[in-house]
Amino acid sequence: MAEILELYDRMKRPLGKTIIRGEEIPAGCYHIVVNIMTVNSRGEILLTQRAPEKSSPGCWETTGGSKLCGETDRQAAVRELFEETGIRQNEDDMIFCGCRRVRKWILTYYLTFADEPETGIVLQKGETSAYRWVTPEQFLHIAATGAFNGAEAPVYLNYYAVFFASKPVPKRLRTAGKSFGDVRLPETLDLCDADGNPTGMTVVRGGVIPAGTYRMVVSVLTVDSSGKILITRRAAEKSYAGRWEVTGGCIQSGETPRQAAVRELYEEAGILTKAAALEYRGMHRERNIIFQYFLLHHDCPLSGLNLQPGETDAADWVTPEQFRALYRADQTVTAESLLFYGKFPEILGNP
Repeated sequence: MAEILELYDRMKRPLGKTIIRGEEIPAGCYHIVVNIMTVNSRGEILLTQRAPEKSSPGCWETTGGSKLCGETDRQAAVRELFEETGIRQNEDDMIFCGCRRVRKWILTYYLTFADEPETGIVLQKGETSAYRWVTPEQFLHIAATGAFNGAEAPVYLNYYAVFFASKPVPKRLRTAGKSFGDVRLPETLDLCDADGNPTGMTVVRGGVIPAGTYRMVVSVLTVDSSGKILITRRAAEKSYAGRWEVTGGCIQSGETPRQAAVRELYEEAGILTKAAALEYRGMHRERNIIFQYFLLHHDCPLSGLNLQPGETDAADWVTPEQFRALYRADQTVTAESLLFYGKFPEILGNP
């Protein structure tokens, strides 16, 4: 059965047009290709080798493929990972990492953490012929040289290396340079109404939000088994530089609040968690922002955290009393308001 692909403009907006896979993509049009980096509990990255029947036979690559008509990006990522490796993940297990525009493709990147199933990786006949788990250092070497195990590795591994150079995904990949260029698409945000319902409208991050619409932000209070709270300090490049806050950030287009919370935890602190571990604590509306609140119970030493350059420059575990003292000294960001305290009364108490 022929696969049908949806077409998009250069900013990833749907054009309402489709083609059959294999047909030439019209000028000014793009189709979405999802790319999934799978990292196991040892910090190794999964690569598969393209089957002899495929274009670029024998090449080593991360999992990926075209998004089919009717699928969301995350659905395509879950499907491709299962088809090519036999690894089953939920959509919430796919951490969105951004988009790049390359030739006629819009490459959409996801990170997911999974160990090899007990039955082993299941290779897709006619698609993949072998697999290897490689260290981050090996991955960077493969991306730089374009070769692995005597076979070619495609150039788009370079895009992964560049994209993750500024993110803790995984930690040592940030040593990659910027020599491969940077063609990332800007972040877009879905707009909602006053009740948090989607309007179907989007805005580029930093753009003007129309009256009567709102962007959504997640805020995650992380508490360890001793009752201490994780806080991070905003980097000098940020607004409210030097102030302390809990993990959080904008919900990007196509994300649910839980998916955004999982992503922000990993981007800002290097904390990996499943969406199911997050306890929803409600929302409130302030100015043109709707805040969505979550609670996470998680133990991790400060040495195990991985701060995002340009976002956070310090972290600490503090008692509720210390957190309240920072609030009273005006050392926390405005999001940590009285309404914030009201979402976690049994933990934060009264400021």
